[in-house]
Formats: sequence, C-alpha cells, structure tokens
Amino acid sequence: MGPKPSWEDRRHYPRVAWSGDARMIALSATAIEPAQHIYEVAGVNIGEGGVAISGKRLFGIRSRLLLEMTDPEISTGLQAVGEIAWIAPRDDHRGWYMGIAFADLADNTRAHIRALLSAGDNG
Repeated sequence: MGPKPSWEDRRHYPRVAWSGDARMIALSATAIEPAQHIYEVAGVNIGEGGVAISGKRLFGIRSRLLLEMTDPEISTGLQAVGEIAWIAPRDDHRGWYMGIAFADLADNTRAHIRALLSAGDNG
C-alpha cells in the first residue's frame, strides 16, 4: 500500500487562490455547537467543486452550510450550499481550515468562479 492521497490529489476541479471573505450559516444539526448564527470566515482557494476556508468555528464533517462569499470585484454576494468535506487545524492553532464541497451553486456564483479560474490561468 502506498501513501494515502492528500486532499489535493482527490480533487476533480482545478482551484485558484482566493482570499475573499465569506459568511456561513449551518443548515444541518451536525455542527459542533448547532445554532443559527452567522460565522465569518476567510477564503483560501476556490474552484467549481468547492472552496477551502479558514475560520475559528469548527463544523463537523458533512455539516451542510449556506455560504455567502464576497469579492471586491463584484457588488453582489456569491451564494452556495455545500458540505464540510475535510477539516484540519491551522498552523497557528488559532482556528481551522475546512474544505467545503459545493452541492448547489447560483448561476452568478459559478460564472464568477469560472472567471477567477480563467484569470488564474492567464496570471
């Protein structure tokens, strides 16, 4: 048996670095402390299949979330529904990295992500 593939090896969609801000609302009861609160997080990278974020709030694997992302290049928020696919402690031990697999993307969100990917290929 070889080494276990990393989360980068298991991706089906390309990613680009993304440092936008986002807010998350838990839609399922699998959050570590379930409540209807808005949690602020920061983007790490993004692709059509999902987004990696950094935040102080820990959610359990398969927690279903509504994610509203902001980007300085557009005036409206980008919305997606997704599930936590993986979690890892941040290097500074002050929070968590979480991978969110998109389950549903608004059309404008998908178009903006594709534009980010295209710009990443050219930049």
